[in-house]
Amino acid sequence: MKKIILILLCLPYILLSKEERKYEKTISFSQFAKELKEAADKGIGYTLQNCYITYDPLNDKQYVLYTSSKDPDKFYGDMIIKDLKFNDSSDVIIKNCKFGQRSKEWTTTVTFEDCSFGKLSVLYNDINSINIKKVNAQILNIKNLVSSELKEKIFFNQGQSSLDITIDSSKIWRSILQNYPNNDVTEDFALVRLINNDISFCEITSFEKGQIDVWKNKLGGLVIKSSMGYEDDRKINYIGISKNIFKSGITNLGQCILEHDYNDKTKTYFNIDCEAGLKLSWTKAHQVGIYDNVFNDAPFNVDSIFKTLSLYENIPLFTYRVQEKNNDGKWRIGNLTEDTLIINDKNYIGERIYHDSLSYKQKIAFFKQYLKENKDIIIHHTQTSSINMHSGEFKRVILERNKLSNFQFIANSVADFFS
Repeated sequence: MKKIILILLCLPYILLSKEERKYEKTISFSQFAKELKEAADKGIGYTLQNCYITYDPLNDKQYVLYTSSKDPDKFYGDMIIKDLKFNDSSDVIIKNCKFGQRSKEWTTTVTFEDCSFGKLSVLYNDINSINIKKVNAQILNIKNLVSSELKEKIFFNQGQSSLDITIDSSKIWRSILQNYPNNDVTEDFALVRLINNDISFCEITSFEKGQIDVWKNKLGGLVIKSSMGYEDDRKINYIGISKNIFKSGITNLGQCILEHDYNDKTKTYFNIDCEAGLKLSWTKAHQVGIYDNVFNDAPFNVDSIFKTLSLYENIPLFTYRVQEKNNDGKWRIGNLTEDTLIINDKNYIGERIYHDSLSYKQKIAFFKQYLKENKDIIIHHTQTSSINMHSGEFKRVILERNKLSNFQFIANSVADFFS
């Protein structure tokens, strides 16, 4: 992490240049930290929007990480918040805010360390560095793409230095990271770093001056995308994926559906739309290096499937289709009716006949038991842990010393390829 000096002035009124955004209110970093702590202690969520967060060298002293004893009047490190314990259902949103005032001598940063969140969203904020360290979160969203909600899209801090995102030694179920410059005046690289984390699924979107480093993580699925889509010719500068362990299992789940084979009525499938491993789809980059990774490939079992499905409580996994003609009013999942969706085990204490009025947890319990009773049902998934690169455009691709059983490289344009 860059060594930085934080001297952020706490002034009730500041002179804004014409290029700088306006904010609805101003608070100190101490007040920001206090409000977060109070919300966590009360077991509620927290939202802060359109706010300028200032730093006072005296009043906010406790929130700075010191690294120098030679000059105690200078602050080296981050604005840092520790030991927040939000519950799993909490929603913390920090949106369209500005942190401090960058100068030529220092950059503005914020760190969350030893914290727990249900969902943490850090969206469209004017800051140079966001660090997530030893954090436990169900969902983490950090987005720096220009928000359509903003009337003023000029950012002061990021106008002089791009945003760096670092996630270190954290456990996260699902993470969406998007990093793109808000001003076209930056010359340095915007970094996204994942180091020593345990992440079930992560999607990273970057841009032409972006650099992505993913090192020594345990991952379920990792998707890397170019920010503006395939029609934009600007390439990510560098993508480095090294010494990670990709776990097999269900990640980035789309939909599950139980249905008969339309061509062979004797076969029934439990289809799982999911992805595991590394995926670069329609991605453009100057250089991609994939080194020393392990991609595990283990079969699914019913218990592990439904343990994972229980985490997707807000996603409609089990869809039904009712025939338009001769509608008999029966619920269907795929082409199965409730007549065939019956639990036979007398010791089972849950609902024995499926119908769509069941709660999500009841549906999970029902299908877990149903698949255990009907062992002839084929559990079908797209693939387990693999490398999947397709329809991309790369100047150089290097793959060395990776352990995997499934590698797909389809319809890519590569100037130099080394494997």
